[in-house]
Amino acid sequence: MLSIGKISGGREHYYTNEIATTKEDYYTAQKLSFEPAGVWIGKGSDRLGIGGQPVIKEELRELLRGYTPDGQTALVQNA
Repeated sequence: MLSIGKISGGREHYYTNEIATTKEDYYTAQKLSFEPAGVWIGKGSDRLGIGGQPVIKEELRELLRGYTPDGQTALVQNA
């Protein structure tokens, strides 16, 4: 089932670690045949240069913290 919704920085652990302990990286797993890897979509991901690419745990973590996927530039004032 496809699920689309907002994710927040305060839940970083949930998306990158908590589920990973039971389902091998929920959003980034490629080994699980019943759960395809997540893919970045939308204008925001296109502007960041990651549109259409698989979700990588480290990039997701940086984005949730308010930084660019490479962690080099703050995207928000309180990053």
